[in-house]
Amino acid sequence: MRLHKHVELFMRGYIAFDATGKQLVCGGLSGVGTASVGLIRLIPDHGIHCLAGLASPVRKVWFSRNNELIAGLTDNAHVGIWRIATRTLLNVIEVPIGDTADCAGGCFDPTSTRFVFSAGNEAISYDVVTGDTLQRWKLQFGLFDQLQWDGQGRLLLLRREDLEQPKRRIWRLYALESAPTPKLLLQQPVPNWILRDLALPFGAKYILAWSRSPNPEIHVYDTASGRDLWHETTEQIGDMRVYLDPIGETFGYSYSPLDGRLRIRRFTDFKEVKTIGSAFCAFWTRIFDPVFQPRQLFAISL
Repeated sequence: MRLHKHVELFMRGYIAFDATGKQLVCGGLSGVGTASVGLIRLIPDHGIHCLAGLASPVRKVWFSRNNELIAGLTDNAHVGIWRIATRTLLNVIEVPIGDTADCAGGCFDPTSTRFVFSAGNEAISYDVVTGDTLQRWKLQFGLFDQLQWDGQGRLLLLRREDLEQPKRRIWRLYALESAPTPKLLLQQPVPNWILRDLALPFGAKYILAWSRSPNPEIHVYDTASGRDLWHETTEQIGDMRVYLDPIGETFGYSYSPLDGRLRIRRFTDFKEVKTIGSAFCAFWTRIFDPVFQPRQLFAISL
């Protein structure tokens, strides 16, 4: 913060905080200008909270359901967990290494006492406060892990894995239960398109899967039956961008080859709600995002 208005022309300047730390008084001895005194009211953060404690940049974040905790994954495979209201770092956990941090999945349990992480060949459940390992599940190597709790209280894992015969990339949906081996619930029928990425909305009622360009396709599947409920082939040039709202009711995707417009649809009937132009994409990106679903905006520092 620059205090040029009150101290820039002083030969010697002085500042002091009040007892609460919310106000700052500044002034000084006159120099080439006229002496003055200023009282400044400080507004901490201006809506941006700095959460410190990790030694590497944060790549992905997850919020707890009660919006009290946030977990951040770094590029060097460490997860920091903070209490949002006090910005207290509860724990730093070393997690399994997958392909890249972007491909890892994470999720707090409904009580916000456990954090589950999945990447590469393993999924692990941790105690939020102590960081102790509560359970492990061995996995086939996969990418683009997505974790959610469904309405039945099951912990579901969606990820992309490879078929050998025929050689294809497909999605598989697992239930992570008490057994050390995940229970396979659904497997994508062998597609005639190349699977690019996945998303599992809040509540885990639907699976979103989309293909590579050119003319990428987007599909929505039912997690109860595996049925392809809806799909669309777009004119998007380059990789498709797909977004989710935080409560699992709507999704958005880029479809236009010219201006990066987003089409927003409801899951219940797949009716188009609205179309967002490129000028509004920055706003919608903060709301519709399969990974970062903020109720507030945070900055996580080193």
